[in-house]
Amino acid sequence: MRRTVQGTRFPVRHRRDLPKTVAGPHFRAQPADETRAAPPWLERLRVSIHDRPGRPIRVAELAAEAGVHPAHLARIFRRHHGCTVGTYVRRLRLEAARAALLDGDRTISAIALSNGFSDQAHFTRRFKEMMGVPPGEYRRLATR
Repeated sequence: MRRTVQGTRFPVRHRRDLPKTVAGPHFRAQPADETRAAPPWLERLRVSIHDRPGRPIRVAELAAEAGVHPAHLARIFRRHHGCTVGTYVRRLRLEAARAALLDGDRTISAIALSNGFSDQAHFTRRFKEMMGVPPGEYRRLATR
């Protein structure tokens, strides 16, 4: 079976053809603003996001934690990270799920739920959107 990874021209037939990280048309980050230093609270929030894998994260809760308005948080986060908070979190979850697919024999459903996706269908849709192949096929190709 010949598949093409979304956004590329090459077929996915072998492990070497699989993307190594989560990428895709929805994750193309805007250039980050390097002209201004990021506020100290932004780095604390980034660490806080990384410390909560799989748990729901809301911009309003993050803003309260940082002591800023949610709109200000969203604007500054996007300016310095090149993507929205939601996209950043989804990227982290998909990267963790990709690693879990390669590491063990857990079911795709269990991996989806442990990484904060509401169900396997939602996870599969997002994974395929970003990686170009569904998680089951990714696992099969990667473990050859």
